[in-house]
Amino acid sequence: LERLLWRDRELFEYRAHILPTADLPMHRISMRRYPYGDLTRHTYVRAWLRANDTFVRYVLGELRRRGPLRARDLENRAVEGWQTGGWNDEGQNVPMLLDILWFQGRVMIVGRDGQQRVWDLAERSLPASNGRPGLEATQELAARQLRARGLDRLERIGMLFDGPPPGRKLAIDRLTRSGVIVPVEVDGLSGRWVTHRDLLDATFRGRATLLSPFDDLVSDRDRTERLFDMRFRLEIYVP
Repeated sequence: LERLLWRDRELFEYRAHILPTADLPMHRISMRRYPYGDLTRHTYVRAWLRANDTFVRYVLGELRRRGPLRARDLENRAVEGWQTGGWNDEGQNVPMLLDILWFQGRVMIVGRDGQQRVWDLAERSLPASNGRPGLEATQELAARQLRARGLDRLERIGMLFDGPPPGRKLAIDRLTRSGVIVPVEVDGLSGRWVTHRDLLDATFRGRATLLSPFDDLVSDRDRTERLFDMRFRLEIYVP
C-alpha cells in the first residue's frame, strides 16, 4: 500500500479515502468547487480563508521552499483562529488550513511520519490536469458505484464527495434507458432502489469478511439499518 501511495503514485489520499490516481480528473471537480460549491455549508470556511490570506500564502510558500513538511513544522500565523465550537478549536489552525488546502487539491499527503501526515504541494505528487471529464466519465462513475454497492437508492448513485458532477442527471438517464441501471423493489422499504444489470443473475455466496467501521459498505449508517436491520454506531462519535 505504501509503495502504491508514496513511490508509484498509483493511489492518492483524499478526504479520508485512498483513491486510484486514474480517477483524479473526476475528483478535481470537487477540488475546484471547494469551498464555493455549497454556498450555505461553507460560509465560515470562505470567510476564514479571506481573513487568513497571509497565513495561506505563508504555508504554501514554506511547502514550496522546504517541503515536504508535517503540520508541526509550520508556524501558526493565523490572523483569525478557527472557532466553530468543535474539538478542533484549540490551537488547530495549521492542521485546519492544511485540510482546507487538501480539499482544494492544492496540497496532498505524500507520506507518514508515524501517525503524522507529511504534506507537500499537490503539483509535485499528482499528474497535471488534462481537461475536464465528460459525460462518459460520469456514466462510468455511476455504473462503478452501483456495481460496488450492489443495491442503492437512485439519488445516491453517481455522486462525488461534495455532490453531483456535471451531467449526472443525463448520465443516469442514459444508463437507465440502456438497461444498465435496473429498478428493483425492496420489501418494506420506500424510495427508488436500483441495481446493476450485471448483478441480476449473479449467484450469491455467503462469506465472512473483516470490515473497517469506515468501510463504504457500512459507513452509511441509514442504509445499513434499512437493508440489514443493523443499528451501527461508533462510540467515539456518540455523546
